[in-house]
Amino acid sequence: MKLLKAASLSFVGLLALCFQAKAELLSLPLQNPTAFESIDQAGVAAVRMSADASKSVEYGGCIYKIDDKFYHTTPVTDGQFSEFHATCEFPGNAQFVGIFHTHPSNYMVGVSPHDIAFAQQNKVISYIGLLEATSPVIVKYIPGKTKVMCMTDSSLSCSSANKYSKGEVVSPL
Repeated sequence: MKLLKAASLSFVGLLALCFQAKAELLSLPLQNPTAFESIDQAGVAAVRMSADASKSVEYGGCIYKIDDKFYHTTPVTDGQFSEFHATCEFPGNAQFVGIFHTHPSNYMVGVSPHDIAFAQQNKVISYIGLLEATSPVIVKYIPGKTKVMCMTDSSLSCSSANKYSKGEVVSPL
C-alpha cells in the first residue's frame, strides 16, 4: 500500500494558549485494517483500542474513508497527560474524515476548546474517549452540529478559547 496522504494532529490541553505544532509521532494504517460500515463504528473501535493504555496519557490517531468504508490508524502517544501530537498517514485514495483521542482519567470531561478548533478547522468529526472513573464514555463532536457552550458565565462574547462541548455520547467504554 503506497502512503501518499498525511494529516498533522496537535491537541494541546485546556490551559495552553496555543497549539504547539510538533508532529513527532507517525500514526500509520493498521497492517490488516478492519473495514467499518460507518464512521461511528471506526471511531468507537479506535478509541477502545486506545483506552486500556491511556489511563494517564493521551492516545490518538486518524479516521479515513476509502470508497464507502471507514478505517482508523494505529493509536499513538507522545506520553503527555493533556497533549497529543502526531502525523497520520493513509493511502493516497483515502479521504481524511475524522480524528480520535482519549482524555485520561482525572482530565477534562468533554470536548476541549482545542478539540473543537481542530475539528472545525479541518472539517472532521472528533471522537474522544472520556476515561473519568465514574462512567467512561466515547463522545463525538461534529462541527456545526454538536452543541457548544461557553466556559464562563460572563455576558462577554464566547471566544473560541473558552468554548467547550459535552459532545454526543456514541458508546460506553
